[in-house]
Amino acid sequence: MQRPTIRRGSRSRRARTHAQRGVVFLFTSYLVSFTLLVLVTALFVRSANEVRLAERSTQLSQAFWGAEAALDKGVTDLQTKPPPYLALNGCTSSTSVSLVGTNTPQGNYRTCLDAEDTTTGISRYRILASGTKGYTSEALSAIVQYQVPTISFSHAAYATGGISLRNIVTGSMDSRISRLLARTAFHGDLATSATTVPAGRRGLVLLNQGSTVDGDVYVGPGADPAALVYVAPALVASMSIYSSGASQVTGALKNLSKATVLPPVEVPAYATNLGDRLSLVESSSVAHSLPGGGLNNYQGPTCLEPGTYVVGNLTMGDGGGKGELCTTGPVDLYVTGDLKVWGGDFYGQPTGTAPFQHQYAPENLRIFKQGGGYCFLVSGEGAATIYAPETNNVLLMGGMRFVGGLIAPSFDFQGIAGGYAGSSWYSRGYILYDEALRGKAIPVGPAKLTTLLWSRSASAAQSTAPAVAVKVLPPPSVGQPVTGGCSF
Repeated sequence: MQRPTIRRGSRSRRARTHAQRGVVFLFTSYLVSFTLLVLVTALFVRSANEVRLAERSTQLSQAFWGAEAALDKGVTDLQTKPPPYLALNGCTSSTSVSLVGTNTPQGNYRTCLDAEDTTTGISRYRILASGTKGYTSEALSAIVQYQVPTISFSHAAYATGGISLRNIVTGSMDSRISRLLARTAFHGDLATSATTVPAGRRGLVLLNQGSTVDGDVYVGPGADPAALVYVAPALVASMSIYSSGASQVTGALKNLSKATVLPPVEVPAYATNLGDRLSLVESSSVAHSLPGGGLNNYQGPTCLEPGTYVVGNLTMGDGGGKGELCTTGPVDLYVTGDLKVWGGDFYGQPTGTAPFQHQYAPENLRIFKQGGGYCFLVSGEGAATIYAPETNNVLLMGGMRFVGGLIAPSFDFQGIAGGYAGSSWYSRGYILYDEALRGKAIPVGPAKLTTLLWSRSASAAQSTAPAVAVKVLPPPSVGQPVTGGCSF
């Protein structure tokens, strides 16, 4: 039997074939593994990017919510709080807004004054808001028109009914030139929008007992001024209890171009409440500066810090001696009951003035009298504006010297009896118009806001720090007017 023969070359070829197959398999395995690694890595990177994008998108939304909340808060504060005192193009400091919840974004806003028209009472504010979450920020802005019902003090006294003067002199001064009570002739105008004489009166506007209007007298549109204004001749003791010189109007008798509508007084919700009654009397106790501390029924000399206040009844001098009320800047004082000044001084002062300096700035003490009741000024000095659209027969009696402006349905001005032309100043009552009030609109009533423009700035994601706040210029400094002047 013949044995098979195995050739050496054939075995070698089979071995090489198996080796090549192993190399191919390993190479293929490596290639597949590498491809899978690349794919897994790509998927991981993509997932990480998507997570980062989702996180950034979430932060961007949260930053927008923060900016939106801050913008809403800025608009609401402008609606419900007193408007900030700003120079044109000036801005407030940044105000932070607290958001409810954990891990919430940060929000802040600032308010800038873009435009102001003092003749119409319309202002335009720009509210800049920003929100920040992580390193992502959003910026929003809104331009709103701020308008409140306004009145203008264009006359020493303006009525919708009758005006009576007895031993009274009107005139004017300019608190921008002199902070002292200094009378100058002219522009002590009186005006009434009425056009008929009430029954039982000699005239709609009565000048008796040596009264002098250093200025013009206006009556309602279309009426005959000569028929409505009565100017009394000189009186002697046999004709009257007291003698007096002839009354006179140094200017002209004129007609108003239109009657002014007097909006009612509404007390702002943000007004600081001074209580149901505040009685100011002369006292040896330490002077009070409000707000701060409790208010007793009777107070010594009191000076109000800039702000808005409301009081039920305000009286001065009824508990003995003279009361004193001043301001250290702009003050709106709402009186919902009676205003009775038996004796004392009440006056506004320029911003930053120390208390009780008698540096008169009538526009910085604006008194708004709500409803009926009493409103009378007997003796002392007053530097203010008084708006009492529902209080009939506002009285100025005795030797009161008042500078500023008065608006009410009717007036009865009575100087000290016995005065006559040529007598010394203290025997008369004086009503002086402040020229600094001319052309200015005094706000009265709640504000109305209208959004004119709303915009969203491009969002910015920063790698190392939150977004930089908007940079604005600080308000320019405002100089104080020169003080000094002459007296009566």
